[in-house]
Amino acid sequence: MNRIKRRISNLSILLTFSLASSFSYAQTKSVEQDKGDYVTLANKEFNNGKWETGKSILDKGIVENPNDSDLHMLLGKYYHHLKQYDKARYELNKAIEITPENIDAKHILVNVETETKRYSSAICYVNEILEVSPYLKSLWKKKIYLYELQGNQVEADRLRKRLFQIYPNDQELKKDYTYSIEVEASKNRISGDIDKAISLNKELVKNSPDNLEYHLVLINDFIKGGDTTNALMYTERALAVFPHNSTLLNKKIGILADQKNYDVLLSFLQQNKLSKQYDYYALEAARHAKLNDPFELYSKVLNTNSRNEEAFNYVYNQLVGQQQYEEALHQLTKFKKASGASKALTLKELQLYSRMGNKAKEASLIKELYRNYPTDVEVQDAYYRIALEEAKSYMQEEQYELAIEKWNSVLNSGKQDTRMLAYMGLYNSYLAKGDYGSALHILNQYELQSSENKLLGFKKADIYFKLHNYNSALSAYEEELISLNQEQRAFYLKGYEELCTAVVKEHNENFLYNESLYYIKRWLAHDPTNRTALVYGVNLSHQLKREEELDRYLQKGVTAYPEDVFFQVKLAEYQGKSVTDFAPVYAVILNQVIQQPYHEMALATYEEIGEKYVKQLIKEGQVDEAMTIVEEALVYVPDSKELKYTKGLVLEKQKKYAEAQYYQSFYAPSLLEVEEHKKHLQFLGYKSLQNEVGIEYLRSRFDDESGKKHSIASAYYTRHTLNNSYTIGANYTGRDAGRGIQGHIDWSRTWTDKWSTNVNVALADAYFPKFAINGSVFREVNFLGGVELELGAGYRKFQEDKESTSSDSNMFNVVFGATKQTDQYSLNVKLNNFFNDGEWMYNLGVNARYFLSSPKHFIAAMAGVGSSPEVELIDYQLYDTFDVFNTNVGAGYGTILFKNVTASVMGTWYNYKANDLKYKNFYNLYFSINVVF
Repeated sequence: MNRIKRRISNLSILLTFSLASSFSYAQTKSVEQDKGDYVTLANKEFNNGKWETGKSILDKGIVENPNDSDLHMLLGKYYHHLKQYDKARYELNKAIEITPENIDAKHILVNVETETKRYSSAICYVNEILEVSPYLKSLWKKKIYLYELQGNQVEADRLRKRLFQIYPNDQELKKDYTYSIEVEASKNRISGDIDKAISLNKELVKNSPDNLEYHLVLINDFIKGGDTTNALMYTERALAVFPHNSTLLNKKIGILADQKNYDVLLSFLQQNKLSKQYDYYALEAARHAKLNDPFELYSKVLNTNSRNEEAFNYVYNQLVGQQQYEEALHQLTKFKKASGASKALTLKELQLYSRMGNKAKEASLIKELYRNYPTDVEVQDAYYRIALEEAKSYMQEEQYELAIEKWNSVLNSGKQDTRMLAYMGLYNSYLAKGDYGSALHILNQYELQSSENKLLGFKKADIYFKLHNYNSALSAYEEELISLNQEQRAFYLKGYEELCTAVVKEHNENFLYNESLYYIKRWLAHDPTNRTALVYGVNLSHQLKREEELDRYLQKGVTAYPEDVFFQVKLAEYQGKSVTDFAPVYAVILNQVIQQPYHEMALATYEEIGEKYVKQLIKEGQVDEAMTIVEEALVYVPDSKELKYTKGLVLEKQKKYAEAQYYQSFYAPSLLEVEEHKKHLQFLGYKSLQNEVGIEYLRSRFDDESGKKHSIASAYYTRHTLNNSYTIGANYTGRDAGRGIQGHIDWSRTWTDKWSTNVNVALADAYFPKFAINGSVFREVNFLGGVELELGAGYRKFQEDKESTSSDSNMFNVVFGATKQTDQYSLNVKLNNFFNDGEWMYNLGVNARYFLSSPKHFIAAMAGVGSSPEVELIDYQLYDTFDVFNTNVGAGYGTILFKNVTASVMGTWYNYKANDLKYKNFYNLYFSINVVF
């Protein structure tokens, strides 16, 4: 009857599921109005039972929308209604192919596969739906039903149990689950598997503790299985729920009676006021006691005849078995007094004192026996056993002298194993006492007398170590290792590591690094890939500056432990101090940091290598790549002041001076560097400002009789942007014949990190060239660590000087230059070639600056030689002596006065040939001040 109900329940689940699916078919959404109309109209016709009309609508819709999932789903619904399962399956799969999350199509497919008995496929679709709707209880019930149809009752029961655990208050689930357990338990009971039936009945009782029948069946199963203990326990549990149930009361009474547990039974009967049964079982208890207790009879015999050996042995053994040692001792004393002392009775007395825990009395009796029966092997064994125990006791109490005395007495034992125990006891005593020489002597004695290999070499190694005889310690251990098989060797290598570690640590603490390295080499000879040894080898080689050995240990470490951060990091650190190209080293350490982003040593080395690599890229002119690397490094070491400072250096190269000033401020200068660093930060702040005003003054004079002097004042304004600088300015001079004014404009541009240009144009009314134009192209080349080359050209149209009689003329010039600049200095070499009236003239000049803290804080020196004056003198027309030998030298100093004000002073001395017999000197003094804002 229950099975029929269950089938009806399952069919109702299927029907409910099908109806639920039908109502969900029409729940679709569409952004296309016509598609939505087809779905709505077709579904409406289906719901009204007009299946063919709905089919016509779908056919038209699919022509217009062939890839619409909902239309294919409804068409599958149509074929499912007609039980044309293959067509239904095709259309539904088509719908899912278009829209994998089409749940309605999967619901219909579950029904199609179920009706065509393709249960595995149906289960798969159920699982897919459950992934989206995991708490749909009806679907879980459907899955259970499918497992049953499939014949997989085990999985169905497992799932039913799981579902019941999720929904413990669902009565229908509880009923189904309970029924399945009942059926399974009944099958096991019939097949004779009582244990399985009991396990299932326990589950029934657990889930339905108020069902009396379940309790009774479980109790009966325990009784059938012969387990009256559990039968009684579950009976008592049932009585806790049904305290007055007569069947349960009788069950407990019957079980206790079968167990002959009359004491508990009589108490239970009395408690429940079952007087008639109490009287009956009281009589049964008395009969049972009378028939099964001969102790009372033998006791009576012994009381009347105290020398009766049989009665004594029985009573004595019973008392000992019941742990009534005091009474047993009393009976033994009486019997011994009546029949006389004997070895056997003394041994019994010894046994009693042993069980009573009276060690002192036990030891006293054994010693007495040993004195009376010194040749008795059994007595000897007991005596030496006592001696062994006393020796161990002395060891625990750290009374080593007394322990040694006892161990030495045990050496007289006739048993080899007992003597070997004594030797090991002596060894441990001397070892604990600190008498390592005696301990070593005992080990040698043990080795001579023992037939077994107890791996004594390891113990000797320990003693030698304590005696600071490290070579002997390692030799003893190594000899033992050689004698072992591969498996044993692998196990004891751990102890060898501990020994070698202790030896190396001892030498390291005493700064005996060379000796430590010797032991490490010896260590690795027996354990070539030991990580601890390799780590020690790396650190000590580094400490002793043995580069070849350091490299060898690092390579071994990386080979043996390719994923070990220590060796990878140390190798990168080592290579970082010996290579000039940091790119490969950086790649290795970056990989380690990616894998271990919180490893302190890896991060520290990464920080160091990253800084060096960025500086290398700066030096090579790869500024953009340098910025990429430093920003990547700061992701992993965001608080690194060194990397932030290095980023500031890159930003300075990129002419992003404001950011450069911020990042370079993280640098922590030494006391000697503080002022210099402060000035450099001022320089960066200065360079970060975009507007600049400059004022210059030049004072010149000749040393001849004329004493002629010239002065030139200049002023200009410059606008700086990231890649461009625009300048407009004017020069003024006043001379004996009048004054002259020159106006000029300049444009400088940086095109790439390699190319830049400069162009300037000037016009003047007197003294300066009437018209001048110059242009130069600059190119960075990777030569001598980075050199900037210059190629330029210029044109000047001179005007008649009011103080001379020369006529107008034109001059062209071509310039070749090269500049080498580092953080500390700049060196410029420039060759100017002048062409005037068909004549070629030249001037070769060298200008050197040493930066004290920044390019604005410097000392400078210059020199030149040629057949023409320096180009600046030509532009200022300070003297017009050409095609004669000219030389010049000069020096200067520049500094940052305030955060936005710089100043410089420069002096030059020119010497040129005035005629065949005379040379003239010409002196210039330059003053300049610049303000940025």
